[in-house]
Amino acid sequence: MNVVLQGAAYPAYAPFPNGTAAYDPAWRLPPRNIALAKEKLQAAGQPNGFTFTLLIMPGQQRQALAQAVQAMAADAGIEMKIQVLEQGVVIDQITHLQEQAAVIEWSGRPDPDFDIYPFVTQSGIGAFNYTGYASDRVQTLLDAARVLQNMSQRRRAYREVVQILAGDVPYVWLFFPKEYKLVSTRVRGFVHVPDGMMRFRTVWLEP
Repeated sequence: MNVVLQGAAYPAYAPFPNGTAAYDPAWRLPPRNIALAKEKLQAAGQPNGFTFTLLIMPGQQRQALAQAVQAMAADAGIEMKIQVLEQGVVIDQITHLQEQAAVIEWSGRPDPDFDIYPFVTQSGIGAFNYTGYASDRVQTLLDAARVLQNMSQRRRAYREVVQILAGDVPYVWLFFPKEYKLVSTRVRGFVHVPDGMMRFRTVWLEP
């Protein structure tokens, strides 16, 4: 985080950013373990590693991030090639599940449902489920979270989903950018929502 993003982001373990309703402060990134990665490769029948291509959209930060991941994967004997494509091409390929891997970005939503549901359920395939992932247990938990009114109960469902996804690894969440907003003292009615989006319906400028 500090090298590539200059400290302007939080490392991620789940799709729920720091400070949001479904975030669990007990989540911790697992320590880097090259030996374990090589054991997993051996168990998967790939003792010498493998090669895959990561799609990214244009941008200096995206390229630096991809190169950092590339270097870390190489330590385990995995060769990662980087292919830069225009945004529309990347979205078309990942929507149709034609990629081996890709870096995607999401602005987030105030309610945690849309930060996870369409990405890991059957209904999201062909739309936001860019990996084709499906799990009956995950589907059941997320359907339940949609009808529960109590956020503590919803948080328990999300916690179990995150545990399942940590084992299945359809996605690897990398980071959440810190939200910086500079607001003039003349601005009135602005409400900060930490999802990267700006809402001006109630905003006005004081003369």
